[in-house]
Amino acid sequence: MLLLALLACDPTEPVTLPDEVEIQQFHADAAGGYDDFGEGAAFGYAVDEGAGRLLVVGFRLELPLYEAAFEAGEPLEAALGWPLDDAPGVLADDLERWPALMSAAASPEALRRMSGDFVAAILEGDLASGEIDAIYVAGEGTVILTREDEPRDEVKGELVFSPVSGLGDGASLLEEDRIGLRFPTFSWLTGEQP
Repeated sequence: MLLLALLACDPTEPVTLPDEVEIQQFHADAAGGYDDFGEGAAFGYAVDEGAGRLLVVGFRLELPLYEAAFEAGEPLEAALGWPLDDAPGVLADDLERWPALMSAAASPEALRRMSGDFVAAILEGDLASGEIDAIYVAGEGTVILTREDEPRDEVKGELVFSPVSGLGDGASLLEEDRIGLRFPTFSWLTGEQP
């Protein structure tokens, strides 16, 4: 219920969580991803070109599933266990357009091996060249994933992200400010599967 109330707020007015993390609006200029339907994994991304931010989300799904809410887990655990793997061919055009995506891309197999059901990260920097200045991993908040028959997947929600030194082995939390993002629905077509 709280999530629905937060999503209904005026996006032009900043919302502050109890721990004083200001929630910013994420504006998706482009989005993409995949859903392997029968196997239980989905991956999506959205680009906010003006802010130089790439939002990446990955899901391990218990099927059948039409719509579900996913809670962010512990950020360091998510960063260390990030499902890094060779990106599936279905993302080839996306990787060419946004080389920064390679830093967080995950295969369906890697997503299905995750210890949790959901991960999300923000990559900041020059998204077109692939130079990443900062990485944040979700540690609080909820997203709602809806799997449509069109076929497409939709994600919306609000998350608080903690800064990390990287994704995968050796990642550590950084002593810097966390950031919060609210993102209205962004979606990706899922007709072509990995």
